[in-house]
Amino acid sequence: GLEAQVDSLSGKLKQTSSDLDNRISTVRNLERKSVENTYTIDTLSEKLTEVEQKNRVLSEEVTRLHSELSRSQNGSNSKSEQIQQFELELQTGRDALTQLVERNLGLESSLGDSQKQHDAVLNNNRDLDARLENLKELHEDQTDRLAKTHRACDDLSNTVKDKDNQLEQCLKE
Repeated sequence: GLEAQVDSLSGKLKQTSSDLDNRISTVRNLERKSVENTYTIDTLSEKLTEVEQKNRVLSEEVTRLHSELSRSQNGSNSKSEQIQQFELELQTGRDALTQLVERNLGLESSLGDSQKQHDAVLNNNRDLDARLENLKELHEDQTDRLAKTHRACDDLSNTVKDKDNQLEQCLKE
C-alpha cells in the first residue's frame, strides 16, 4: 500500500515538474515578446518624433510662404503652387503621424496584455512551486514510513526465525 502511494506521489511529482518546465518556457517566450514590443514602441516613438519635427518645419514654411504671399501684391502662381505643395506634404505628414500614433497605441495595448499574461503565469508558477514543495515533503514522509515498515518486517522476520530455531531445539530435546 505504501509503495503504491510513493509511486503515485513520484508520478505526481514528475508531472508537476514537467508542468513547471512548460510554464517557465511560456514565461520566457512572453518576456521575449515583451522586449520585442518595447523595442518596436521605442522605434515608433523615434519615428513619431521625426515626423512631428518635419511637420513643424513644414508648418513654419507654409506660414512664411503665406506671409510672403500676403505682402506680395502680384502674388505669383509659383508661390501659390509652392504653398499648395507644402500643404500637401504637411497633410501627408499629418496622415503618417496619425497612423504612427494609432500603431503605437495598439502596441502599448498589446504590451499591456502580454504583461498581464506574464504576471498570471508567474503567479501560477508560485502556486506550482508551493504544490511541488508539499509533494516533496509528503514523498519524504511516505519514504520514511516505508523504511520504518521495512525495518519492522525485518525485525518480525528475525523474531520468527528465532522462534523457529527455538521450536526446532525443543523438538530435538
